[in-house]
Amino acid sequence: MSGLPPYLDLRSKKDTNNTELITVSALKNTFKTAVAQQSPKAAMNIGRGMTSNIIHIDEFAFIANIEQTMTGLMPSSIAARENAKRAGNHYGTIYTTTAGYLSTRSGKFAYDVYCSGYRFQETLFDSVDLEDAENTILKNSKSKSPLVIAEFNHRQLGKTDEWLRRVIAESMSKGENAEAEFLNKWSSGSESCPIPKERLEEMNRSINNDP
Repeated sequence: MSGLPPYLDLRSKKDTNNTELITVSALKNTFKTAVAQQSPKAAMNIGRGMTSNIIHIDEFAFIANIEQTMTGLMPSSIAARENAKRAGNHYGTIYTTTAGYLSTRSGKFAYDVYCSGYRFQETLFDSVDLEDAENTILKNSKSKSPLVIAEFNHRQLGKTDEWLRRVIAESMSKGENAEAEFLNKWSSGSESCPIPKERLEEMNRSINNDP
């Protein structure tokens, strides 16, 4: 928020601004954060009791025990979303992430979400109304909810190929790490993984989540 012009920053000295909570009392807005937990049980308890109508999960392809977190988090928001819908307010879940690694549980979970939605197209703007837009999304996705996947490369974001080569060189990224960070490519491992890429892909194909 420090990047906003003064007339858009409505915070006062009464508002909270720390690592866990940010408030804007003038707009009755509260932004509450949570961090990943290494314990599956603790991860499941992160979202319990949260009744927010808007949830933002950042870098969810790299969050430990993200499946458990979602199990506790999503049901808690149902009532808040229904109230927001009736009041004509915004509601929903926003996922943002760098392409992850399919050899990790979190990466595989995120990739399944990534593959299940409707790939954003500008024709969606031609929808007659919200119901028409939702029907288009549901008919063209594997998800049972109106999930839209919006993925943009550097050119779509107004950057040149020269810019891309420069930032990759400056970040000292290479191989699969560079492909994930800058080219949105999901892979089966990383440069530091001792297992050959072909073996990782073979292992990934043989995964059975049901013991």
